[in-house]
Amino acid sequence: MAAFEQARQAQPVRLLQRHDNDPVFQTWMEIYGPELPDAADAERRIAAALGAFAQGPRHREAFAAVAGPGAIH
Repeated sequence: MAAFEQARQAQPVRLLQRHDNDPVFQTWMEIYGPELPDAADAERRIAAALGAFAQGPRHREAFAAVAGPGAIH
């Protein structure tokens, strides 16, 4: 968590963990807020900071709101 907090530099980025109680592997996911001025830069910094903790390749998924504020029409 210290590496993540330092890399995100108090920007609107959250770190979530999959809730499947796997005793061996954890799955983490970053969520970058839409108000983030340079999400690509933040993602590079965080990926570099968390890389030492990862097992296996990192992959990227992008989502857009279906309903509510910011929904795609």
